[in-house]
Amino acid sequence: MQDETIENAIPAPLDPTSTCPLSRDELLQKVATCMKNTFGPQNVFRVGGDEFAALIYTQDAAEGAEQATQCIAEIEQEKLTNYPDIPISCAMGVA
Repeated sequence: MQDETIENAIPAPLDPTSTCPLSRDELLQKVATCMKNTFGPQNVFRVGGDEFAALIYTQDAAEGAEQATQCIAEIEQEKLTNYPDIPISCAMGVA
């Protein structure tokens, strides 16, 4: 990537519902997979218990925001095996 710098990092904290504690690992795995699909596996990092960060190589914040929106849409399509009726969501920010 020519002349591009690491401009944006997206922290993505999760708030799994307390009604499905046994599905927490599955939830984290699904979110990580969606983030890797969007940002590339080499650009996604787990930074805390339920927090991830993604590095975006662009100088355009709008492009980073669009990638975050696409990732959130993919995450919201996921279902937990034992709790398919509980929606999955997360929040992302671009800095």
